[in-house]
Amino acid sequence: MNTLPIQSGERTVEKRAVEILEYCEAFEFVDDDDCKKADQTIVECKMLMKEIDLHHKPIIALAHQTHKAATAARKKYYEPADQGSKILARKLANYQHQRRLEIAEKQRLLDEQAKADHEAECEAEAKRAEADGQKEVATALRELKTAPVEAPQVVERELMTKTKFKTDWEIVSVDKAKVESDYLIVDEAKAMRVIRANKGNIKIPGFEFKEIQTAVRKCE
Repeated sequence: MNTLPIQSGERTVEKRAVEILEYCEAFEFVDDDDCKKADQTIVECKMLMKEIDLHHKPIIALAHQTHKAATAARKKYYEPADQGSKILARKLANYQHQRRLEIAEKQRLLDEQAKADHEAECEAEAKRAEADGQKEVATALRELKTAPVEAPQVVERELMTKTKFKTDWEIVSVDKAKVESDYLIVDEAKAMRVIRANKGNIKIPGFEFKEIQTAVRKCE
């Protein structure tokens, strides 16, 4: 039986909304009288929607203003600190990179010098061995010239910092004409405007749509 939910000012809007949805879902057309009941229920739905709007609009507006003000305040103070940290972090990373290059260059020079000293020493020893008639010893000494040499290690003050770095990337520019479809955002709102403007008599690649009926009765 199609019986409208009893209206009461003591019942919450939330409860009335749930009840009227349940009523609409269970509604069945048996005879012509049900058309009038359905029409009345649609009006009741619109009236409830209006009541909900009137109740929540001031709350939403205040919340929006508060959110907007809080977001603006956060941006005002957050961005300078964020920008400052990024600038200094880049400088720190560049400095540490440069210092590591300098240390690596110092170590390379030490390695080269140690190798050169080792080769010169081996060659000098080999010549002395040859002068003494020790050809086999001289040959062995010359073979030692290619042996690995342990050079002194560069001792530098450790670059003390708790800042850690990770590799990341940022987009510098975008050429929309070359962007692949996987990276494009579908604008359904724009598609709906085009569909309505053409009263559904249009085809938009990638979009499937159908005509629906929506009640437009005003609260009376």
